[in-house]
Amino acid sequence: MYYCLDCKKWHKPAECKQKIKVPAGFRICPSCKRPVEKVAACNHIRCQCGKHFCFYCGWGPADTEQQVYNHLNSEHNGHGN
Repeated sequence: MYYCLDCKKWHKPAECKQKIKVPAGFRICPSCKRPVEKVAACNHIRCQCGKHFCFYCGWGPADTEQQVYNHLNSEHNGHGN
């Protein structure tokens, strides 16, 4: 259990009923639902929870970075597009 800053209540991670406001340059991790900021050109994102996902389209979660790079190459013509 953790104290949620969005709804100001205690609950399990990723079980908040409040809608998360996502600032520009951020995406929501498909695994833990935390906002994640993109700080480099690559669209491969590794969240603090340890899961990987595609920043461009939100594909994921994946267990390895190679899964995301395979997705980026097949769906988006590379990792920097």
